[in-house]
Amino acid sequence: MPCGGSAAVDVDEELVAAQKLSKKIDKEMKAGVHAENMKKKMLLLGAGESGKSTIFKQMQVITSGGYTKQELASFKWIIHRNVLDAIQILVRQAGEFGIPLAEENEERAEKVELWEGENINPELAEEISILWKDPGIQICFERRAEFQLGDASKYFLEAVSRIGVPDFVPTEEDVLHARVRTSGVVSKEFLLSGSVDRTIELFDVGGQRSERRRWIHYFDHVDSIIFVAAISEYDQVLAEDDSKNRLEEALDLFEQIVSSHHFDGTSVYLFLNKRDLFAEKIRKVDPKSWFPDYKGGCDHDAAADFFKKKFQERMDATKSTSPLYMHMTCATDTGNIKFVLDAIFEDEMQQLGVEI
Repeated sequence: MPCGGSAAVDVDEELVAAQKLSKKIDKEMKAGVHAENMKKKMLLLGAGESGKSTIFKQMQVITSGGYTKQELASFKWIIHRNVLDAIQILVRQAGEFGIPLAEENEERAEKVELWEGENINPELAEEISILWKDPGIQICFERRAEFQLGDASKYFLEAVSRIGVPDFVPTEEDVLHARVRTSGVVSKEFLLSGSVDRTIELFDVGGQRSERRRWIHYFDHVDSIIFVAAISEYDQVLAEDDSKNRLEEALDLFEQIVSSHHFDGTSVYLFLNKRDLFAEKIRKVDPKSWFPDYKGGCDHDAAADFFKKKFQERMDATKSTSPLYMHMTCATDTGNIKFVLDAIFEDEMQQLGVEI
């Protein structure tokens, strides 16, 4: 055997092992880059009451198979509170408007208005159900744009008999309608399964004015923004400022966001949300009283196009380089939100040159 043969074999084996290790590292690095490319950071922004948090909840339904029974049960007290808030606000407002209730409901209204408990029992549910059907309460409800009342009030008040049973467990639809104010920031990663698995890291931040100072901390390295504006709120004012129209506030906030240097070139997806409530309202309420330059009357398409143009004008005024995509949405409609989110994510991937 030639001198040094054993050492040469050792060197060859070390070289092969090093090459294998190098290939493994390259493969892992490529996999890591691929995984990072398939992960998108999205911000949910918009004014309070716009429906941002409902879209966040929809992601749980769409990507995670919904909620467990225990998770559903945790919304029970929130829904009870939503029901009590709704009927107490309506009773109080009827009094302020001078709208009389049926004589047999006067004592019932006083009992409900003074109720201090957090839960609803079957007896109270029956009282609320009767009150909700009172003609005076219905007249008051028709004037709801003049005061602050949750959009899901009708949904829950019409279901109060079901909600008041002792073993009530909310449905997914109940959860999507439930309203609890977002305070601070809620974030979660969601896996979208398909021909290519994709991950969305979604941030939902409180939309009230007092919450917005925290937004800037989440502006770095954002892939896209979903800005939610409730198109149905063209005749309503802010809870925190009754001199400010809600949709005007959304337009102002939208312009502030898209003009930020943090989002230069970032894709902006505008959700003109609550299209179902908008379709119902536009049949009777002309936006001209709040937007004097609107000339389309109670026409759905004319009003929708008018508000789309308003947002586009705000975008153009900023000279932003970000692409803008608009969608009419209903946050409580799972099929609609799934369709829109799938389209958004596919668009994001195609921009990166990733095959879907």
